[in-house]
Amino acid sequence: RAGKTGTNIVLYPPRDERNIRQLEKRAGIEFKRVGAPQPKDIIRACADDACHSLSLVSDEAKEHFRDSARRLLEEYAPEEALAAALAQISGHTDIKQRSLLSSQPGFTTWAIKLDRPCAGKAVVRRLLASGLDPNVVGAMRGLTMFEDMTGAAFDMPVEFNDAVENDWTGIKGDMERLDELPPLKMDMNNRNNYDNNRGGGGRNGYGRNRNGGGGG
Repeated sequence: RAGKTGTNIVLYPPRDERNIRQLEKRAGIEFKRVGAPQPKDIIRACADDACHSLSLVSDEAKEHFRDSARRLLEEYAPEEALAAALAQISGHTDIKQRSLLSSQPGFTTWAIKLDRPCAGKAVVRRLLASGLDPNVVGAMRGLTMFEDMTGAAFDMPVEFNDAVENDWTGIKGDMERLDELPPLKMDMNNRNNYDNNRGGGGRNGYGRNRNGGGGG
């Protein structure tokens, strides 16, 4: 700001996507969309902090814990005991998967990748319905097209991860669990982009329909 250069980080809910797009247009800039930090990334940073904090413990303080340390080493392997201690110190004794799209806990973000652009969401839903159990497809949330329309990202409750990974039988797309978000085409008409609506697709699931409209 005020003529200074640097990196600007913006945190916003999906409903403000329209405002962010308008800001980019007015300012002549483009933000890189980054999903919410995943537990493994947060834990890695916390583990580094916990390791550093060990060097701050005085020798006098350590003496009060030596008996407990010996008892732990009699019960656990050294690496297991230290890993558990670091987890407790960092406050991460239980790991919950979070969505890259919405940051909601208990969801995993997946992507279906196509070999060429398609007409829109309705096409992707048809492809998913052709290769996954209806109950799995019904649990899908937040379907969002790639910016180049060659696929889409979506959220799935973690209890369906095995079904998505092992049961996918679609022949027109590859299924992949995402670690980071690709460039996405945000839906300006959907305030939270976390819908589960249905729609029709074009011929062979890729082209536009006869009325000239694509799925979306």
